[in-house]
Amino acid sequence: MGLKSLFKSKNCDICGEKIKLLGNRKLEDGNICSKCAKKLSPFFSERRKSTLAEIKEQLQYREENEQQLNNFTPTRIFGNNTQIMVDETSRNFIVTSRKKWQEYNPDIISLDQVTYCNLKIDEDKKEIYRENNEGKRVSYEPRRYEYKYAFWIEIGIQSPWFDKIRFELSTIRPEKRYDRSYKEYERQGEEIREYMTTRGYLFDQSNVRQGHSSSPVDSPTVQTSPAAGVVVGTPVGANSEVPVGSPAATPAGRPKFCHNCGTDLSAMPETSRFCPGCGTALV
Repeated sequence: MGLKSLFKSKNCDICGEKIKLLGNRKLEDGNICSKCAKKLSPFFSERRKSTLAEIKEQLQYREENEQQLNNFTPTRIFGNNTQIMVDETSRNFIVTSRKKWQEYNPDIISLDQVTYCNLKIDEDKKEIYRENNEGKRVSYEPRRYEYKYAFWIEIGIQSPWFDKIRFELSTIRPEKRYDRSYKEYERQGEEIREYMTTRGYLFDQSNVRQGHSSSPVDSPTVQTSPAAGVVVGTPVGANSEVPVGSPAATPAGRPKFCHNCGTDLSAMPETSRFCPGCGTALV
């Protein structure tokens, strides 16, 4: 194929408009413009392997989805920057990071389409170095490390257009396992996992379980949360938010044992910043 044919102008096989330079989105058997491609589901990743007929079918679904959003009313919200909004009456939900989500046509998904839900915690471990007398970067002895933890939610979906949704639950990444923010994200993730895995049945308005922050819309009790981010499972309209992304308070005192290697820290002076066993930063 010569350069001339490569850059030859094409028309969109959906809308018929001329495709602008760098605006072509290839299909298995055709081409669409970037404007039409933006109408596809944000969770759809198989465009290049899809036929024109399959893309037309999805765009029809997306038009119908946009109409159905007029009847979608969130009554329970999970998450922080990216949120799971549930309409408990219709047993449908959306996943969106947009404040004005109605303008972006998020996919309406039935709770009955959920096949699994997992909470995954990714650990980012980096060694801390020092500079020796010769100005060279060398390791401490024992080696010292710093950590950051990212919390991810993955939901399996039975749909013709996508099979999973994955997003980060954490807005800040805790540096220690015993941080207040770490425990709160872990709690939020477990509550989301339980809600999605049971498809919301254990959170029925007539069966609110003790020890969970989630509560029905008509509950007279305003639930509160001790950590950063929107309270997991907050009913819409409940005044129980904490500013998203605000750092959680550091717990008073130090743990008795190193969270990384289990070394007893009780005999260490309060001024010590690293575990004597593995070098992990403690403060």
